[in-house]
Amino acid sequence: MVSNVFIFFVAGHETTASALSWLLYHLAIHQDVQQKVRDEVTRVLQGKPLTSEMMRELSYTSCVIKENMRLQPPVTEPATRECVQDTEFEGVVIPKGVSSREY
Repeated sequence: MVSNVFIFFVAGHETTASALSWLLYHLAIHQDVQQKVRDEVTRVLQGKPLTSEMMRELSYTSCVIKENMRLQPPVTEPATRECVQDTEFEGVVIPKGVSSREY
C-alpha cells in the first residue's frame, strides 16, 4: 500500500514539478527561445485568459514543451516490484525474488 501511495504521489506531483522546473531552466539558458515563446503567448492571448482555441495557436510554445519533455522526461525509471513467492500467472512461472525489471 505504501509503495502504491508513493507511486501516485510521484506520478501526480513530482512529475509536474520536475517538468516545469526543467522547462524554466531550459528557457533561462536559451533566452532566444524564451523570447519567441513570450512573443507568441503575447500575440495569441492579447491579455485575455487562455482558452482551448488559443492553445491550438500556440504551436511554437507547444513544440518547446514537447522538446523539454523529450530532453528531460519527468519519469525516467519505472517503479519496480519484487515477487515475494513463486507465482504462476497464465502459465508463466515467476520465481520468488525476481523483480519487474527482469520480466
